[in-house]
Amino acid sequence: MVHLELNKFKGLWLKKSTCALVVVGMVTIMLYFVIPREYQVTLVTEDGRKEISTEGRTVGEVFNELGIEPIAEDYIFPTLDQKLKDGMTIQYLRAKSVTLFVGADEVIQVKTTEPTVQALLHSQKLTLGSMDQVDPTLDNPISEAMSISITRVHQELLSSEQMEQKRKTIRTAAVSSVVAQPEIEQPASGDLQHWYEVTFVNDEPVSHILKEVEIVQSGVRFEPRQILENVELTAYGAGVEHTGKTPEDPGYGITATGRKVKENQTIAVDPKVIPLGWWVYIEGYGLRRAEDTGSAVKGKRIDLYLPSDEAANGFGLKKGYTVYLIGPEKPNS
Repeated sequence: MVHLELNKFKGLWLKKSTCALVVVGMVTIMLYFVIPREYQVTLVTEDGRKEISTEGRTVGEVFNELGIEPIAEDYIFPTLDQKLKDGMTIQYLRAKSVTLFVGADEVIQVKTTEPTVQALLHSQKLTLGSMDQVDPTLDNPISEAMSISITRVHQELLSSEQMEQKRKTIRTAAVSSVVAQPEIEQPASGDLQHWYEVTFVNDEPVSHILKEVEIVQSGVRFEPRQILENVELTAYGAGVEHTGKTPEDPGYGITATGRKVKENQTIAVDPKVIPLGWWVYIEGYGLRRAEDTGSAVKGKRIDLYLPSDEAANGFGLKKGYTVYLIGPEKPNS
């Protein structure tokens, strides 16, 4: 009987203990959900750090409490659905509105949290050429309602004909264009082709520099160091009438540079204008070398060597020639 009573007591005690634990658990759960709990979190924005006490349970609820309505382009970490933890740090960057003007007519409206102009261009996959210009500069910080201009600049090496074709294409595509087109300098004779380094700004040619001259017949190209306009041409022979020397004289046919005169090569120049030893190209006469001087050869006058005094006398005086100064090395194809 005693054992039966003891077992009955133990069973009753276990039942009551279990019920008590269940009640305590339920009360704990109810307290967790019913009684608000405050979390201490830190919100970090561009304006600085802010310590916040909140009864919210997620990052999104914190934003609701603060009256912040984020948009998809904003940067938020942790994400809005992340549950809060005591001491949590929340980072928030509000996206800024930026307008990108690319080239002549492309306009891109974006909202971004990128810190600098360079970072924004990278995020938009906008690549820059080596000569492109960006305003403001790449290291400039992004600000609200900012406008960024990208001016596309590039250079091309074009012949006179190619430049003219470009000009015609541009005029056809945009008759109302107000961009001043640079004038193209055509060679005076058909034996040369001019090659220009043309600078384009947003696909409009704005300037050009003569970079190379091509001798059409041979295909030889050279880069002129200087161009002389309105040059006078005369001629001389190696005989007595022009040099005072006869074929028997030791210095007959020897130039001021010590070289022997050579037809279709030797010219006499004023060394103050054309350095001795330099190659030049005379339109209509071709490549010549400055190897000699003469008492009557001053300024922009060139004396061409011809094989006889008679031929030189018949040459006369010719005016208005263009001469390209090349340098001490003879150009090759």
